[in-house]
Amino acid sequence: EYISKITYQSVTSFQRTFSILTEMPVSEYIRRRRMSLATIELQNSKSKVIDISLKYGYDSPEAFTRAF
Repeated sequence: EYISKITYQSVTSFQRTFSILTEMPVSEYIRRRRMSLATIELQNSKSKVIDISLKYGYDSPEAFTRAF
């Protein structure tokens, strides 16, 4: 919603444009981006998996592991 306002587009229009340009839906891009950031954090920090899973929007370490 925030990005669609910046680009002066409706949410639907932004999602359509994004999908055409990237060949993936916005939701898939966000999921992949979160997982990339979580991967980096898992490798470079001493944080617990549960803390990282919650930080990146997963309800439990199990859900995070399944997504990973």
